[in-house]
Amino acid sequence: MEEIKSLDLSGKNLLMVEDLSFLKKMTNLKFFDIGNNVDMYKPVEMLQAEAQKNAEGSGQQNVDFKTNLHHRDVLLHNIPSVEHLVCDLMLEAYILDTREHRHFLPNLKSINRVSIEIKDLGDRTKIKKNLKIMDEIWRFVGTYRLVKPGVMDEEPCFYVNDEVGNAIDHSDTPNLRMAPLIYSPNNKSDDAAAYTYSVTWPIEEVKNENYLTRDFLAGIDETQWRSARLFPWFNVFDEYYEQEFEKFKNKQPDFNALERHEHYQTEYPSPSAIDWDVSQQGPIPVYTDYDQVAEYLTDKRFKIVENPKDAKILWLTEDYEQKRFLEWGIDFDNTHVNYFKKEGALVIKNALANMINNTLKDTSCI
Repeated sequence: MEEIKSLDLSGKNLLMVEDLSFLKKMTNLKFFDIGNNVDMYKPVEMLQAEAQKNAEGSGQQNVDFKTNLHHRDVLLHNIPSVEHLVCDLMLEAYILDTREHRHFLPNLKSINRVSIEIKDLGDRTKIKKNLKIMDEIWRFVGTYRLVKPGVMDEEPCFYVNDEVGNAIDHSDTPNLRMAPLIYSPNNKSDDAAAYTYSVTWPIEEVKNENYLTRDFLAGIDETQWRSARLFPWFNVFDEYYEQEFEKFKNKQPDFNALERHEHYQTEYPSPSAIDWDVSQQGPIPVYTDYDQVAEYLTDKRFKIVENPKDAKILWLTEDYEQKRFLEWGIDFDNTHVNYFKKEGALVIKNALANMINNTLKDTSCI
């Protein structure tokens, strides 16, 4: 029991358990959920009245009912290691008011995800509402990635449609399509006159009184784990993840990755040194499409050039195997580039996992 770090006993009234000492054996228990326990706060008379009402019409004269066997302090004294507690509002207020002089929960840091340093119930309620919005916002938020000039990485943009857009629900067989659109009169990413909106159009006949629906994951099928991606809106069974993970682990590689690695190291060696004598030829020429490199590369041993063919160093933000880079006619055997071919297989997290899974016999590392 000492290995248990998180425990969810929501909806289970522990005050009706005869012996609570078992809780102290969970010496590493940090997160404890005892919420949804209204019976914990009811007096005996109320519990008896509820039992009698539930038994009406059964013909029973005497009705047995369970009552609390302990004061709530007994429970709270038996969970000294807990740092984060989830409970009902009445118990939250009680702990905040009495914890310091009753000396229970010495390691407590938060109740219902709000720091215990915040005592005012009004302030705590505001924080809880913000947390609730943060929990639910992923059901409504949309996203796209924006490429800006001179920026190496794409910039993620998040947006929320208005009440009309959010009223259009999901369907695997939708009758509408919806897409975000940016209108920029001056064709600039930082255009002050630009504004964004979503465009919607029907893809089949929409009859009177039909619901409008769209596919939240348009273009994504089960080869891209569509069911898993629908998790923000729908309950996805654990068995699905187990089955998909087994398929992922059991996929056999199409080739031997180590042999191919050795082949590339032999056939395509990287230049070990830049063939350039600074003392005789002057600064090493550098070509870059990254504005920050051009601005901050001030070392006198380097100079920025406009023609990539004149450069001994290429510092690029885009994959140099793209067609327009190949058309430059660069001698890559004698030119240093800031990254190597297909490096996305290593530096992009999901691509790295896929590469390992698709190339290595031993996949125990994933």
